[in-house]
Amino acid sequence: MDLETRARSAAQGIRRAVEVMEVSTDTKQPRKVERFDHYQDRKNRNRKVGALVLGTAVAVIVAVVAVSTTRPHTTQVGVHPPPSWPISPPGTGGFTVDLTTGKATPLPAILAQNGDGGYAVSPDGTKIAYAINDSPYNPNNDSLYIANMDGTGSELIAPDHTMDTGSQTAMGPQWSPDGKLLVYQQRDGNSTALGNLYVYDLGTRRSTQITHLDQSTKTGGWWFMDPSFMPTDHGSAVLFQMPRGTNPQAWDLWSVPISGGKPVIVQKDAGWGSMAANGRLAYASPVSAATFNGAALYTSGLIGEPRVRQPLVKVVWSPDGDYIAYVGDSGIYVLSLGSVSATKVVEGGSVDWVNDNTLIVGP
Repeated sequence: MDLETRARSAAQGIRRAVEVMEVSTDTKQPRKVERFDHYQDRKNRNRKVGALVLGTAVAVIVAVVAVSTTRPHTTQVGVHPPPSWPISPPGTGGFTVDLTTGKATPLPAILAQNGDGGYAVSPDGTKIAYAINDSPYNPNNDSLYIANMDGTGSELIAPDHTMDTGSQTAMGPQWSPDGKLLVYQQRDGNSTALGNLYVYDLGTRRSTQITHLDQSTKTGGWWFMDPSFMPTDHGSAVLFQMPRGTNPQAWDLWSVPISGGKPVIVQKDAGWGSMAANGRLAYASPVSAATFNGAALYTSGLIGEPRVRQPLVKVVWSPDGDYIAYVGDSGIYVLSLGSVSATKVVEGGSVDWVNDNTLIVGP
């Protein structure tokens, strides 16, 4: 991206930020901004003020461009020289994608050929959680494991096959912000029961059930609840999706304390939610009961149209809160908050972040 394009982008970003701040001062309706009308009867002074503002704006734009070109890490899809997106997967298993170079790297074999439903990397980048179809009782049921990033030190975390009869299956592990806990969904794989959410403590190596949801068939069967920790309040609550009613069926986003308790509604008619470190929520709405796809991507705190209109699932914020990755039409997409469209990065069936620059992709 050349300097002129960067400057134009920076100026647009500054203008959007000013407009958002102006709107936020009035919760009822956007405030009409009076820019130069107040100074029309003071033309001479207006020239001086205009020159000063112009000079300041140019200085700010140059400063923004300078910072953006020297920033030590970035997930900007379109660096110079830009990778050619989308890239090709490096095989049939799981892999990582460096968004600054476009390089895809296969995971170690023991990880690459597993990861049913996706991977989750610990906040410090040293551990990985994943699922395997290895139940000794039912090959369709998943077990959850954690391991080192090189595939060594694999350890079963759920379900406890010494305690169940083989009907239990676990899925969707996600790390807490401090890397000490994992949340996941567990259900009876021999039924259509929805299941419940559990939190696994890596220190005690014990799991605690944190929801006690209605297991009747009024929701039309079981659904993936896509649990994740809410970074606000040090990850003391879990965000998850749950279907409501039948014919037609709708999805809502809920939260529950990690110590357990009564779930509370977060966002109606929404699913595939993810909360950034600054508390901003991203979600799909509405979610189809037939395909499980969301129709459009929204982010809280913004006014107007959705960010993206396309079928999508599994929405995930980058650790720095500047980007959103999601699974869209036949691939993995990345959306910058400063962009009006998402970029298809690679083919894949699941996605999460390793760090601000790197995605981990499942088949």
